[in-house]
Amino acid sequence: MGAKLWIVEPASFQFDEKRLRRAGLDYWQYLDWEPVPSWEALCEQLDPERFFFFSKFAKRTVWEADFALGDVLVFGRETSGLPATILKPHDPRALRLPMREQVRSLNLSVTAGIALYEHQRQTTTIS
Repeated sequence: MGAKLWIVEPASFQFDEKRLRRAGLDYWQYLDWEPVPSWEALCEQLDPERFFFFSKFAKRTVWEADFALGDVLVFGRETSGLPATILKPHDPRALRLPMREQVRSLNLSVTAGIALYEHQRQTTTIS
């Protein structure tokens, strides 16, 4: 899809060849990605005004967002989500995917995929 992945360190996983292969990430070599040492470093590198924060605690759904090219979709850890220092649930850029109350959370890769495809639907022609 042409999106770049920034991974804010410390990551909860390692990027060595053996672990990537074991995880079934045989496409990793085609991925445009970059590790960054901290949240602050990411904010210096990118425009924080273009950030959209994904959390089950957000008030707005992803379907209410008005995306534009150059946006940055921000996801937290699958187990704990985004830290309170980053996520403000009432921020209009905080978004959630609708799900049943009984569901604790969606898998991070599923959430990222849905969000990315909605962003692409609004901003480009998907072929």
